[in-house]
Parts: sequence; C-alpha cells; structure tokens
Amino acid sequence: MTAVRGDLLELTPEALTALANAGFVKRAQKDVAAGLLPLLETADDGTVSARFDDGVRTSLPPGRTLRDAQCSCPASGMCRHRVMLVLAYQEQAASAAPSAAPAEDEVDASAAGGEWSPAHFDDAALAASFAPSVIEQAQRLAAARPVVAVQAWRSASAPPIARLPMCSVRFFSRSSLVHARCDCKQGSGCAHVVVALWAFRQAGPLAAGSPERMVEVRAPVTGDAA
Repeated sequence: MTAVRGDLLELTPEALTALANAGFVKRAQKDVAAGLLPLLETADDGTVSARFDDGVRTSLPPGRTLRDAQCSCPASGMCRHRVMLVLAYQEQAASAAPSAAPAEDEVDASAAGGEWSPAHFDDAALAASFAPSVIEQAQRLAAARPVVAVQAWRSASAPPIARLPMCSVRFFSRSSLVHARCDCKQGSGCAHVVVALWAFRQAGPLAAGSPERMVEVRAPVTGDAA
C-alpha cells in the first residue's frame, strides 16, 4: 500500500494561499471544478507525482514544502502546478471515500481532525525538519528570552499561530512542520518556526479558541534543543 499524505489533505485553501498565492489557488480551484485534473501517482515512499495534459510533470516528496516541489514548467519559483497537485490529491482522496466525506459544517471537527497544538511535535520531528544550523540559530534567538504570543487552534481555516517580536508563524499541518509558514523573508524552514514551536511547548495546554497566551521563550538546554 502507498502511504497516505495526511499533510497534503490538511492544507486548506487559506493555507495554500499563504504557501503559494491567491491567484494560483483560484485558478487551480476552477480547474478542479471543471474536472481538469492531472494524472496522479503516489510512490511507496509517499512522493506524489502529477502529469498534466500539457506535458508538465510535478512531484512532491514527503518532508518538502510546495516551493521545494520539482516541476518541469518554465516558472522559476512557485507555480499553479504545485497547487494543483495538492488540490487534485485532495479531490482524489475525497472521491475514493465518498461515504466518509463530511458535511461542509463538519469540516473543522472531522476532516481537519479537530483541535491540535504544534507542541505535539517532538524532538525527533524537529530534528528531521530543520538543519542543525537552523536549530542553533533558534537557540541564539531564544537566548534573548523573546516574548511570544501564542494563539491556539480555532478551526481548519484558523490554525495555531505564534507572534514573535520580528514575525509571525502559522502552523498549517499537524502532520508536518515543513508546511509552517513564517512571514519573514525566508518564508519557511527558518529559525523563527523553531522558536514558535518552543513557545507552544512552554505555553502548556491551550484550549481551542482560547485567548492568546504570552510566553517568554527560554532557550532549551543544550542537547535537548532538537
């Protein structure tokens, strides 16, 4: 059996807009509605590949952001094919289990899996998602004891968010840290995401929809930072 890409199923239109842009998302949604879907294949390792009618091929391995996806189109950066791959994968999954498809007003509670916190990502997930140099940079940022406002999950369209002094980080996937989006210049995979994760850990339990909680982030003890 091929692996199910839960991280792709969790990406809402709001998440895709943040990870790509509104124009690509709207065009991809129109293509899905018109039935203009690419041919999808999922490899045993979870890599999803899409073949489009115009000959373009796009692939997205696990643990990679949309911008890291490989695409044969001429675009130098983000493109509609990357967004279309995600939406087509979601459409395929929904079609494969029509009886399990939730009603629109049940999406937040069932399809999105209900409330969650980035604090559940353990040290292994952190080490697997970020280079040691990024974690070291995060330790330096945390050594200054920055005050971070953490906002608990509210709905599928209002994911957990951490507001650092210099930027904000939104966690769009409960399955993968690579889909966390920072509004800094780098955008993802940065030290700010790591600091944001530590803030959620140190904030303790947060009920869905609860007010923001202010956390003075402490740098983890050396050896426990990953």
